[in-house]
Amino acid sequence: MVTIRIQDNGPGIERLALEEIWLPGRTTTDKGTGLGLAIVKDVVEGLRGRVEAEAHGELGGASFTITLPLKT
Repeated sequence: MVTIRIQDNGPGIERLALEEIWLPGRTTTDKGTGLGLAIVKDVVEGLRGRVEAEAHGELGGASFTITLPLKT
């Protein structure tokens, strides 16, 4: 397995429950489409991996962890 972790120090995930962030059309940004995280989840799961989110990670902002198998 390989693990990739993406973190930022922004405001984190607010105004949406964590389980809702993966749904198409759910966004908190004015010009957002709400498709980005839905696509990420579909691609990662299509590769037999998993993606997890934390509303506020070590840096204060959102944190995403993607785990993928090295061989399928």
